[in-house]
Amino acid sequence: MTPDDGPVDDFDPSEIDELSHLLRLVMRASHEASLAAARRMGLGLNDLAALDLLGLEGPQGAATIARRLGMRSASATLLVDRLEAAGHVERQRDSPDRRRITVQPTEQAYRDSLAAMAPMLRALAAAGAGLDEQERAAVERYLRAVVDALTDFVEQTPQ
Repeated sequence: MTPDDGPVDDFDPSEIDELSHLLRLVMRASHEASLAAARRMGLGLNDLAALDLLGLEGPQGAATIARRLGMRSASATLLVDRLEAAGHVERQRDSPDRRRITVQPTEQAYRDSLAAMAPMLRALAAAGAGLDEQERAAVERYLRAVVDALTDFVEQTPQ
């Protein structure tokens, strides 16, 4: 806890409504699903997290991967070495700065990820299929606000 968080005495646990509780359950289930996906792909959790980062945000340098995954740069280099040896990533020279090396996922990584997660992705699509347009818009607004809140929490936490 940091001084900026404010006193704990100001927080009333009854403020945690059912929606917030369900979100915590979703976050827990998401972590367990990540563990299952990593097992299906024969990867460690950090390796899968790196592939997820690269898939969502595009090519990154090893130092950025280290920072985003909360590991030392030497560990991130070993992680990239493992993923490269397995055919999941490629190192490439950055276009604007030829001295900089970026890491990007391969098509094989995309195919392996999709194969490993297809059952879950189908179930998630089915869960959303029953929503009408208004319900879908409300869920999207809520999820975007959740992403913003989590991102703010991360960015406001000292490293």
